[in-house]
Amino acid sequence: MVVGRFKRRTAYRTTNFDVVVRLVAVLLHRVAMSSRGSVVYVNGRKLARYLGLSGVVHPIDLSAIYSLMEKLGFEVVRTSRGVTAVISMDKPVMKEVKAAKSIDEVIMTVKKYLGE
Repeated sequence: MVVGRFKRRTAYRTTNFDVVVRLVAVLLHRVAMSSRGSVVYVNGRKLARYLGLSGVVHPIDLSAIYSLMEKLGFEVVRTSRGVTAVISMDKPVMKEVKAAKSIDEVIMTVKKYLGE
């Protein structure tokens, strides 16, 4: 990830697709470990908070993250405040993520479901 300042704001940019896959894997792992319900709504600000970033994710990279989450089978909806990903704990990928012991296992699970 690269940190840049755009219009007086700190924004995080990804450098390649592997970074996006890793970000989604870390996001899913953090959501699986911290959520108490069966559905979690994640917008751009929540995504940055789950990943522990001090700024926001650049909109172009955010759309890449959302498209990857759609490929994994999660629902991405438009809301009045932007775009939100609906992460359901009932999905098979989330069950495997919850059972994983390390981030590397989660990355391999995400790549398996993407067909890489």
